[in-house]
Amino acid sequence: MNKAEQTGVQARTDSEKATGIEVVDVDRFEITALELATPTAKVPSYTRVITAYGNPKDLDKVTQLVREQSLPKLRQQPGFRTFSAGVNRMTGRGFTAASFASAEEREASNAALMATRERATEAGHMYGIQIDLFETVIAAIKVPTTA
Repeated sequence: MNKAEQTGVQARTDSEKATGIEVVDVDRFEITALELATPTAKVPSYTRVITAYGNPKDLDKVTQLVREQSLPKLRQQPGFRTFSAGVNRMTGRGFTAASFASAEEREASNAALMATRERATEAGHMYGIQIDLFETVIAAIKVPTTA
């Protein structure tokens, strides 16, 4: 990852020039969980992204809890499409992203996942929790880059 950093910087610079979209923050995460209900993405999807900070020493406990408790519940939710989670072991920052076929199914999943979310928050001594809701679409943008 560190060796590819310069390529990433150049790609972001080229993208900004081509699209006018400014990159305001870059973070690096170890992906700790990834689940796709189907082999290819379906759009639109309705995604809930949760970011938070916690004690880096507790990240393995939180990762295990997400894999063993949250993910099985997510798979059972109507409209479930994708899930990913990641952690930055240096800063303690982590994220989860869960996508569903409709905004209503995304909202309905909240009740089923609330208890495991609270356990993860407690186990990781998490703070600064932010929940964002998105409608996810995929657009193919061709940007000139050098590799």
